[in-house]
Amino acid sequence: MASPTGTVKAKYETSPAATESRQVRWREQWNEEIARRAYELYEESGKRDGEALSHWLQAEAEISAKKETARNPLLDAAVEAASR
Repeated sequence: MASPTGTVKAKYETSPAATESRQVRWREQWNEEIARRAYELYEESGKRDGEALSHWLQAEAEISAKKETARNPLLDAAVEAASR
């Protein structure tokens, strides 16, 4: 969108506070997802105590791998459009 002075402004301007808020929400969601999976691993192991760190790290690795292999259709479309 062009301003009256002819400069181009971003459609969505973000403040540092808004960016930090999104990052905090993302981190909270990430930790909740890992915690849920770690608890599933705990239950699958017969609820043995003393393996919390192992379960957490395994859950983190599984979720990271899943997210890395997940396709992002918007990104794919942008890459395809840029290559034309």
